[in-house]
Amino acid sequence: MSADEEQHLSEDQAALLAMLLEEEQDSQSFPLSFAQQRLWFLDQYEPDNPIYNIPAAVRLSGDLNVPALQDTLDHLVERHETLRTTFATELGEPVQRVHEDMVVDLSVCDLSALDLSRRDDSVQALITEEARKPFDLSTGPLMRATLICEHERSHILVMNLHHIISDGWSSGVLVREIGYLYPHYCEDRSPELDELPVQYADFSEWQRDWLQGDALETQLAYWRKQLDGVPEVLNLSLAKPRPPVQTFNGANWRFRLDAVQTQALNHLARQQDVTLYMVLLAAFQALLSRHSGQEDICVGTAVAGRNRSELEALIGFFVNGVVLRTDCAGDPPFSTLLSRVKETVLGAFSHQEMPFELLVEKLSPQRNLRYPPFAQVGFTLQNAPMEALSLDQLSLQWLEIDNGTAKYDLTLMMTEQGDALEGTLEYNTDLFSEASVSEMMAHFVALLTAVSENPRQRLSLIPLLQEGSLMTALSLATDTYEAVWPLTPMQRDLYLDAVLNPDTRFNSLGYALEIHQAVDPQLWQQALQYLMDHEPLLRADLVASQQTYLDVAYQAVCRRKVVHLEIQDLSDNPPSKTVLADYLNEKIYCRYDIQ
Repeated sequence: MSADEEQHLSEDQAALLAMLLEEEQDSQSFPLSFAQQRLWFLDQYEPDNPIYNIPAAVRLSGDLNVPALQDTLDHLVERHETLRTTFATELGEPVQRVHEDMVVDLSVCDLSALDLSRRDDSVQALITEEARKPFDLSTGPLMRATLICEHERSHILVMNLHHIISDGWSSGVLVREIGYLYPHYCEDRSPELDELPVQYADFSEWQRDWLQGDALETQLAYWRKQLDGVPEVLNLSLAKPRPPVQTFNGANWRFRLDAVQTQALNHLARQQDVTLYMVLLAAFQALLSRHSGQEDICVGTAVAGRNRSELEALIGFFVNGVVLRTDCAGDPPFSTLLSRVKETVLGAFSHQEMPFELLVEKLSPQRNLRYPPFAQVGFTLQNAPMEALSLDQLSLQWLEIDNGTAKYDLTLMMTEQGDALEGTLEYNTDLFSEASVSEMMAHFVALLTAVSENPRQRLSLIPLLQEGSLMTALSLATDTYEAVWPLTPMQRDLYLDAVLNPDTRFNSLGYALEIHQAVDPQLWQQALQYLMDHEPLLRADLVASQQTYLDVAYQAVCRRKVVHLEIQDLSDNPPSKTVLADYLNEKIYCRYDIQ
């Protein structure tokens, strides 16, 4: 190497060293929290996956002060260290770098020149594009804000944060502080928010220091016992084969429980000395048991992870995953299942400080790339909806965003809205069809209705569909059904035997009665019709299900079915005993078309 080349190399090294020194002076490095560490590893494995984006969109109608909105964003970034944090590797370990300054520009997209139809399509496309646009954890910023101008007095603000710096609680903090800051900047007043006592990096350092020794062993001992022998996977009926590697493509199915249904569930909760959360969870786990045929049901849920008052006003990733394992063995009454769920929830929530990521590391469950460990289904109840955003001289309308992802196979999210309950089932579209999840949620609504009327019903006997249920509203049932119930195990065996052997007569069951007196056919017709009207199973038809495995078919009980009494008068030409026996055998051991 020549002297000139050596000098040129040393100049490059000096420039690189200067850049690194400047970067260090502009930022501080801190360890990641356990939750952040999991998302960081997932991002390294699949860097452009938008599954951990947290998007929100709101239409702002009225006179918008764009500079004041930008000042509001600047203040938020200055106030919360997480909003100016990036992630890097130092000495082979991931760290969070908190920068002294970081700019989050309000990107403005003006669509006002487009005609109405094109504008609406473009707005939706932009929202979807922003919701699915990935973040670069190493460069940041990890919060983006886009303002779409529909016309002079209508704008849509789209905000998107990466989950590694935010969570559901943080969204509420963000909304509340925007509502406070924006009017102040509109009026050129200096905002006076209380100073934050700690920042997220303080929490991550505290968590690392605290969760060791006796504290770690106490938490770990509970979860080691609770999750001992846990099933590897919940075997729900899938509409499509499970891919060899877990995917995150998703969609949402929404439904609603009205005020009457919600009131009945709250009454049941008070009656059984449990919470509404426990009632909904128990019903969901009962449903999963019915659909999977398994008795050991694990569901993942999220806890806020902010059990210290100084953390309540922070934007950051505090939420933790907790596994709720419930035993449905013994075909218990729903009221008994509720007691089991209550014990499970109270125990799990009292040991919620064990980070799910560390739990997986310590317990080392058998891993499979096709699904997550411990739980493949999630459940949440949001009983503290996001605070209403109020901005000076503006009316607001929150817009629904579907970023096309699913973290679990299924996640049931219930939200209290006034005196009603809104439900959203997020499902993996590589596993489930829209028809299969709509059917499942119809069963869920029917199950909730049934147990609120009679919580003493055993799990296997709870009807999964009835008149007035969601299935009826979705027109997935015919106008002829009063109720639709799953088959019992023996019925299922007989159904499958009939499907595989359509010409069999071995499962027919009939009777012949010889009467030696005058018979009034009309009275016999009335008597048989009476039995038909008062015995639901006599009015049942078998309807093939869209599900596979266990729920191959349902008993569809019609509201009304007419008995046709067939009359054969053989008095003019009495048959021989042999001919009569053959005739009766043909009637008694007939072949039924069960479909």
